[in-house]
Order: sequence, then C-alpha cells, then structure tokens
Amino acid sequence: MFNFITNKEKFLKDFKICVSTTCVGNVAQLTTDLLVENLKMEKVADLWHDSIPPLIGLSAFEHIKDKTTSAAELYVNEEKKLACLQIRTPLTAPLMGDFFQKLADFAKSEQIKQVLILTASYAYEKHSVQGSDFMFKSNKERDFKGIPDLNKSFTPKILGGGYAMKLYEVLNEKEIDTVVLYKYVSEGDNIPDAVTLFIKLNQIIQFMEIDSKNEKMVKCPVSWKYLFGNRPPTEIY
Repeated sequence: MFNFITNKEKFLKDFKICVSTTCVGNVAQLTTDLLVENLKMEKVADLWHDSIPPLIGLSAFEHIKDKTTSAAELYVNEEKKLACLQIRTPLTAPLMGDFFQKLADFAKSEQIKQVLILTASYAYEKHSVQGSDFMFKSNKERDFKGIPDLNKSFTPKILGGGYAMKLYEVLNEKEIDTVVLYKYVSEGDNIPDAVTLFIKLNQIIQFMEIDSKNEKMVKCPVSWKYLFGNRPPTEIY
C-alpha cells in the first residue's frame, strides 16, 4: 500500500519537493524541520507504505494545527511552490524498492517540477582538505558555479547517506529532474550542520531572503529546545 492521506488531488503540479533521508546525524530530517518552521509550511498529508515503520508523537511545530506527528508527512508552502516529505523512521529494506517506485510514480503523476534529496555523509569520507563540505549530484546538466563552497559529486555511493542514492537512481530512471544535496558531518550535536545545509539549500532554490553569514536568522522549532532531553536536576551535583 502507498497512500497519501489527504483531501487534495493533483496539488503538487510544478512544485519542487525536498525529501529527507535517514542519514548520519539525522541532518536531513533536521534540515527539513527547519524548512517547515521557517516557511510556516502547512501539513497536508500523512504517507503510509509497508516499508515505513509506524510512529506517532506530538507535533514538532507550534504553527501546525494537527497536534500529532507521524512517520512520514507531507508539508507545503503554496506561495513558494515548495513541498517537503519528512520521513522520520528508517525504511524496511525488503520493501524499500517498491516504495521508491511508487514515490517516483507519484512525482510523475503529480507533475512535480524537481525532487531535491537531502542527506549527509561521514566526515572522514571527505578525502580532500581543500574540498567543500557541501556536495551535490544531479541528473541534469547544472553546475551551481555561482554558489560558493558547493562541489559536484562523482562518487556512486554516499556513505552514511542512507537510501539517498537508491532513490536518486529510481527517479533518474523515470526521467524526473533530481538533485541530491549533502554535507560531510560527524555524529553529535548536528543542529549547526542542519542550519548550514538549510542555508545552502536556500542558495540553490532561493525560497527566502537570508544572510548566509548570519545563521541566527534561521529559526529552530520549539521541539528542539530539549533535543537531547531535559537538563539534569541540580540536586545531583
């Protein structure tokens, strides 16, 4: 089963859609949260597929009317013609291929303009000290030469990038305009990595005015306040 639970039909024509992947540091999911928060995106659908383990929790955003969070959700900003597919759980490997095929068919039928896959790679896989922390891969001729600190990737795999390249290959077979954007990161507090990837994504598709040198302009969701749990009680010291 592949089903977007929504009351809308053909609502993503000419949209660009960002798809998060499970990756090192959860950087893609964090970046997608920043998109939803800063663009005040509307939640329009929950996605169900046998490959997606179910999850339910409280909403991560104050502005969202739906007070629950599920494993896979679709958010949109109609003014910007930008959508986000936030996938919060790892996909079940044996069913992953079917999910990618159905997601590609959905993108084709909805006439989505471009798919941007967000992910990350292990910092130790960056073998050039002078190289950029940000990399992209595209199935169309583009070089983004006007964007600083962004290099084209020629590697067939993104170690630590989860299923990003597998999804890219399926979308490429369907001739869907696709870009993979990733950053080399280390495990830990990856909020700074998410903020910089968010800014780099904005430089590519230009969805808001932001000073790339002032990361404080990026607003974090209220749910990030205790991302690593509550502070320890002072009584223990």
